[in-house]
Amino acid sequence: MKSERYSAIDTLKAFGLVFVILGHHRHFLYYYIYSFHMPLFFFISGFLFKNRQHTTFKSLAVSKFKRLIIPYLLLSILLYLFWAVLSLVEPGVLKESSYAKGLVGIFYAQGQLKYMGWGVQMWFLPCLYLVHIGAFGILKLRPWLMVLMLSLLLVASHIWTITHEFNLPWSLNIVPSMIVFFLSGFYFQPQFKEVERLGIYKKVPGAGIFLFVNVFFFLINNGRIDVYQGIFHIIPYFYLSAFAGIFFYLIVSTLIPTNKISFYLAANSLLIYVFHMRAYTFVKPLLNKISVFHMDTFLYAAVASLLQILILIPVVHIVNRWMPFIVGNKKVSTV
Repeated sequence: MKSERYSAIDTLKAFGLVFVILGHHRHFLYYYIYSFHMPLFFFISGFLFKNRQHTTFKSLAVSKFKRLIIPYLLLSILLYLFWAVLSLVEPGVLKESSYAKGLVGIFYAQGQLKYMGWGVQMWFLPCLYLVHIGAFGILKLRPWLMVLMLSLLLVASHIWTITHEFNLPWSLNIVPSMIVFFLSGFYFQPQFKEVERLGIYKKVPGAGIFLFVNVFFFLINNGRIDVYQGIFHIIPYFYLSAFAGIFFYLIVSTLIPTNKISFYLAANSLLIYVFHMRAYTFVKPLLNKISVFHMDTFLYAAVASLLQILILIPVVHIVNRWMPFIVGNKKVSTV
């Protein structure tokens, strides 16, 4: 049976992708974006999760391994090779890392630039795999046991992030926190059509309230959130800000008509997500030659992000047409 496609979720995913790219440039919205953009991706993943397609733990684990881990390994190797070749031309690319540490980083999927200088953004895929596994197991429990198990995991997770300066392989210590957003998306899916049917006079005030909560708790949470590093600061404020941000942009997405740009970005979000930082390798010297663009400004970030996406269009086309297995697909439709 063909799964239903939600144009508003495509738009929401496009928002998330753009925020990820903007979030890798310094500007006045830099800290704000980090308050919700990665939880947003886990929420969307949960929303799209088809629990009933998997009757056993094994079927889920194998299916998601093919869809997430194999693409992760293939794409990470490509990024590692590009990084290694680039380091021969620009030795400063290695920084505090090395070829050996970078290779370890492919399997560790953590460790910041010391181990993942070749593509720090790739941490998301192994973490998402574990989130699927964990969420699937929790969904098999009775409601009261589900709440108890998730609560215990959350406590253990946050104790680890507070008391340790390093993260576990595949972001294992972050997984329980992201399961919260994943399951929220999963349970919200049946209610989504009700939100879509709301009139604009209800959506706009609702969106305004969510934006206020999002910004308010972001501002009082004392600094940049970084899910990858397990930095949440005041934990209740993190969840309140993240959820409010998610629902603000979700409502905004329902107000935007179906369009090819959102569909394209959503359909190819994995490839653009994976390669956008390498695309910046080519965009940065170009913008540095144009005096009107100054780094650490929103104008620079916006133009750089747009150019990064445009540069990747041929890459997306090539992979989708001749190498779709790299992203775990047999065939990917491009617009």
